[in-house]
Amino acid sequence: MHADSIVRSHTKDLISRVIAKLQSLSHATEPRVLAVMLNKQYQEFYLNIVGTAVISAFFLLSVEGATNNGFVWLWCVAQWSLEIFHFFQCRAFLRTPRDERDYSLWYRNAIVVMFLSGLLWGLAPFAFFTITDELNAVVITGTAALILAGGLALVHLPGGYIAFGIVAMSLLAVAAFSLSSDWHLIAYMGITGLVIMVKFSLNTNRSVAESISLRFKNADLVDELELANEAKSKFLATASHDLRQPLQALSLLTTAVTDQGHADTAILSSMQRSVENLNTLFNSILDISKLDAGVIKASPQVTRLSVLLDYVYEQFEELANQKGLDYQVACEPETWVETDPVLTQRILLNLVDNAFNNTDSGSIHITAARASSNIIVTVADTGHGIAQRDFEKIFAEFYQLDNQRSQRKKGMGLGLSIVKRLSELQDHQI
Repeated sequence: MHADSIVRSHTKDLISRVIAKLQSLSHATEPRVLAVMLNKQYQEFYLNIVGTAVISAFFLLSVEGATNNGFVWLWCVAQWSLEIFHFFQCRAFLRTPRDERDYSLWYRNAIVVMFLSGLLWGLAPFAFFTITDELNAVVITGTAALILAGGLALVHLPGGYIAFGIVAMSLLAVAAFSLSSDWHLIAYMGITGLVIMVKFSLNTNRSVAESISLRFKNADLVDELELANEAKSKFLATASHDLRQPLQALSLLTTAVTDQGHADTAILSSMQRSVENLNTLFNSILDISKLDAGVIKASPQVTRLSVLLDYVYEQFEELANQKGLDYQVACEPETWVETDPVLTQRILLNLVDNAFNNTDSGSIHITAARASSNIIVTVADTGHGIAQRDFEKIFAEFYQLDNQRSQRKKGMGLGLSIVKRLSELQDHQI
């Protein structure tokens, strides 16, 4: 790599780190917060551009001998060129559709322009010093006032005043120190004013960023409440069907037994399945209610995992035989884990139950394998599968895939939600 390429790379990396630090100091690290702040700031930049052009022209025309001085003209041309560039930059930003804007790039561009603008204002006294010493006081104090006022105009640009003000006020202080000792007090006052203004600008940036962030959080909360309300509505709509079905079945079967005067084995089996369905539904509702109320607490203890898995295996062994599935469990007998055995057993039961509900043929395998200091328990089936876009959705309450009446299995979409919440309660990963 050539030396100039290395320098460019290091410079780009340094600029990126500085800009990231400014963004962090201003509490505008959230992309959507930065987007709102930049949208507002770029709209206000037009007024800054006009103001800067007018003030620099006023300096040129009002200072005696300025129009005959090459340094003053050089400063003015540089200032106007920067403002013209800034004007077209702002116009390009505002004309770019919002969803196509790279806000990180536009933020970097704005910071760089503010730095260059501050550099030019800091060099203003050096350009005008060559005219007459009597103008030093006017140039230095006037420029300092403009720089301090610039902090108010950069309220929506995170760290904008730091990039603009520090270099400018530092150069003004150097200019004041280069004069007689009478000017040193002005230099110290300028440095003090810089510190105060940096603190003020950061506080203002943070207040703006936090207010925007709070607005987004409120909007997110409203969306979450609407989704929760929609989920509860769906629950009420489906729960009535799910709970009514086994109850109606029990009623009809009880009537049949009464009419016949004896208990038929098939009828008793149907009644038993209806009771089991009701039990599953009510247990799920109770579990969710207890989790919402925070009354379920984890009590971890050293537990023999193979015992839990063998119990889970036995609960579904008969069902596996009925469906003709290859149903296996694999776990070393002396596999010990630190977990709440009751909660973990419920997690495993729900996962395996979910596998059986969605597997009509093939296999269901439960395995436990060591990975470093952890144990990974896997429930693998040859069921319908889950699309990647649904990976997060399946853990939401009352959410079910293929939720048509003819396809739905028993339950209300609470099983995997319970699995996730019981896992989080124990700091286990799904």
